[in-house]
Amino acid sequence: MLKIFLFCFWLSFLPACGGGSDSLPQVPEVKKPVLSFLGTNYAVSSWGTERDLEKEALGFEPGWYYPALNLRMVIGSLDTNRSQVQKQLETLKAAGANAISFPIWYEELGQEHPENQEIYAAYSDKRNDGVWGNTIDSTGAKLQQQQIENLKWALAKSFSLGFSRVYIRFVQNNNISFTKDEQQFLKSVAVRLQIREIAREAYFQFYGVKPTDQLQFDLGGEDLTMANVNSPEMRNFLQRFWKIWIELPGGKLDNIGFSMIGVKSENYRFLWDSVYLPSGVFPTTVAVDIYASLDAASPDQFKSLEEAMVDVAAKLGTDRQVEILETYWNNQEGAESLKRFAASPLGQVLKLKTLLTWQIVQNSPTNHFSREGALRHLDVGNSPFIFTKSLLFP
Repeated sequence: MLKIFLFCFWLSFLPACGGGSDSLPQVPEVKKPVLSFLGTNYAVSSWGTERDLEKEALGFEPGWYYPALNLRMVIGSLDTNRSQVQKQLETLKAAGANAISFPIWYEELGQEHPENQEIYAAYSDKRNDGVWGNTIDSTGAKLQQQQIENLKWALAKSFSLGFSRVYIRFVQNNNISFTKDEQQFLKSVAVRLQIREIAREAYFQFYGVKPTDQLQFDLGGEDLTMANVNSPEMRNFLQRFWKIWIELPGGKLDNIGFSMIGVKSENYRFLWDSVYLPSGVFPTTVAVDIYASLDAASPDQFKSLEEAMVDVAAKLGTDRQVEILETYWNNQEGAESLKRFAASPLGQVLKLKTLLTWQIVQNSPTNHFSREGALRHLDVGNSPFIFTKSLLFP
């Protein structure tokens, strides 16, 4: 009897039972996140001393190559400053980041490339540590043991801190030279597959299950370009490597394909077809690096994306999402313009999912990285606009 009474009492609040619409509780509007994943490419942990521009003008390499370890890269050298890397990862997470990306440059620095020995010796600290500037050694088609341990540690720490998405981006130096020779191609593939296995094992060791889409790979940082596709050697490399990867267990879902930069709208479909069409399998996401304005009203690369996605969606369906894997960290207008973009009809079409910064500021006097971009956003209280939590939780 009590149950019947309570049920009728509950019904009295519904319009059909005479309660009237004014009796309905007001449910607050739930705002959708602007982004699913927000974070940074974490390549540099320590900048070292200033670059010597006078020496560079005379033909010397950039200052981070001398003295050795002047520039500390995360995967290359975190064994020399582990506590600093840990603090920086903790700071990024506390600042609002829920995604982290580890770019990996690799090249044969050892005996198999004797032409490198003089350069390597000149900038080495005699530790034979497998690191030269931003590049780690892949002699013998494998990483040195120290860099393997560094990668395992960085991944385990990222998992333990609760990053929702962890990217590994392959950035091989001198890609074209590695694709003209079949043996070099096979070595390059072996290195990337080794890194994949290291990462998958690190994930399993922490979570006790096989990797989900929480772990993602960029199969070639900014490799999907007109220049590369128009090179028979590079196009062959991309097509073959894509086919090898997607035939691996889980290989169709653990990657974003090859990322792009500065692509004109009319070239998106051509690039995708050139590399992916022979296999009949396309990535589930469009990964781009954008260093233009983030304002949707500007005639910039977002407009190119808009035009391209109409064509891509018609062929591949509308389930493709866009991941911006690089942009300036200090674009002051970026946060608000990104919100406007995500809420616009264009933003709804593109389904913007991810935004990662690169460790460089606009108008930087240096290339690739800048002191402010590399370190300031790793200091407590100096988080870049990109980690504004309202981008994830409006």
